[in-house]
Amino acid sequence: MENDDESLRKPYRCTVSLRLRHPSVPADQISAALNLQPRNSWNADDPRPRIRPGTYWSCDVEHDPDAELEDILHAGVESLEPHKAFLHEFVETGGWVAYFIGYFTTDISGGPTLDCELLKRLADLHLNLEFDVCGNRSYEDSPA
Repeated sequence: MENDDESLRKPYRCTVSLRLRHPSVPADQISAALNLQPRNSWNADDPRPRIRPGTYWSCDVEHDPDAELEDILHAGVESLEPHKAFLHEFVETGGWVAYFIGYFTTDISGGPTLDCELLKRLADLHLNLEFDVCGNRSYEDSPA
């Protein structure tokens, strides 16, 4: 029988951030429209060298470390729905909006289920999902 600590562990941990990219919309305009402050941002016309051209803006999505990914995304969508018109115009003028999800696996099998209602709400806001999946074992340690 599993010990109590082992049976309560989740098969993953995750971090979520909201990321926006645009060829020209300034970062402060994004902050004002969403009423959020970025963790990282730069503008298209900033003189510093960048990997990707254009404006970049990102902020962490605050959540309980024990929260399920689908609950984090539901709460995030709810907070962004009042800004739907801004997000639509942002994307229609060349922008990209996404939740970036750092997904860290454990030694327990399983994962989240993103239901069709959540996916529909994400799509309605033009919100993409970007996953960075990090396993807890190296490829060489995996069974053949």
